[in-house]
Amino acid sequence: MDTRVIWETIRGHSAQVDMFRQSFGQGRMSHAYLFVGPDGIGKRKFARTLAQCLFCESHSDEELLACQECSGCKQFAATSHPDFFHVERAEGKAELTLDVFLGPQDRRGREGLCHDLSLRPMASDRKLAIIDDADFMRTEAANALLKTLEEPPVNSMLILIAANADSVLPTIRSRCQSVRFSPLSNEDVTSILLAQESVQDANDAAAVASLSDGSLTNAAQLLDPAIRAIRDKLLSQACEKPLNPLTTSAAMIGSVEELGGNTGVQRQNAILMVRFLIEFYRQCLVALSTSNQPVSPAVEKFVSKMSDDETRNAETVAELLERAMLCETQLNQQMPFALSFESLGEGLGRIERGLNP
Repeated sequence: MDTRVIWETIRGHSAQVDMFRQSFGQGRMSHAYLFVGPDGIGKRKFARTLAQCLFCESHSDEELLACQECSGCKQFAATSHPDFFHVERAEGKAELTLDVFLGPQDRRGREGLCHDLSLRPMASDRKLAIIDDADFMRTEAANALLKTLEEPPVNSMLILIAANADSVLPTIRSRCQSVRFSPLSNEDVTSILLAQESVQDANDAAAVASLSDGSLTNAAQLLDPAIRAIRDKLLSQACEKPLNPLTTSAAMIGSVEELGGNTGVQRQNAILMVRFLIEFYRQCLVALSTSNQPVSPAVEKFVSKMSDDETRNAETVAELLERAMLCETQLNQQMPFALSFESLGEGLGRIERGLNP
């Protein structure tokens, strides 16, 4: 079996693979790492692949490969390796609790991750734990983990995973080697969606990828039928000539409220609505400048309704794009989404009517 296949499934993070190989080859292996980067870009998959390579009995650490046939690899693949631990927030829980690290109240200190790591390895020469959602630890849980980081058990390794490094206690961050992961490229997201058969064709995959910010988590949200229906409705309204400011803003506000969630979730959904418009206007600009590129039905409809003045058309769409981007900035600055959408609708309407936005 080609052992290199183990890393070929990891997209966009070859630099991190090379970094670990070089580091391990030079005998520099930290007892704790903090993987930082947006959700949905492969940090967890990278951490588990790294762990499997370190448990492989057929390859050295510096090779960073997994044969997938030895006892260590098979146990890992079967999620039964006695020296590997993976903890994360329980379903429905907002935080990682103290019980995860020190065990339940009646078994405090005799169970939990910190206790498990303190024991000698059973099947290999090391113990390794992945702590997902490390930016969601309660203070008492973080303090319990800190003691393990300050006095790490011999032959143990911890990999903490976080989307927001600032939400991890500074005392914990300072005891971990940070490894940053960047969002996936649009090409990588497109390829993954096609490989997973999550979309109908390459154009659909590319459209989702362009809105995903390099995150498969975002891409999955965009593939949700309810989200797609909202997007289709919004773009249909954007194609209307003239655009109705009140109808458009009301539809966007209603869509965010319909999706529900707390204030933070609503803000993220509001930003998503605006990004639909931003990407739409970008595609319209491309369609106006090139005649041989395939476009979506919405873009084709919008462009077909424009005047014969190509220069003015491009200027108008550029202004529409700029106004939508301003709305995204306002939302990121905590402006109420209803007020942002009302202002956006009015601004888009004025631009299309040829007035000062």
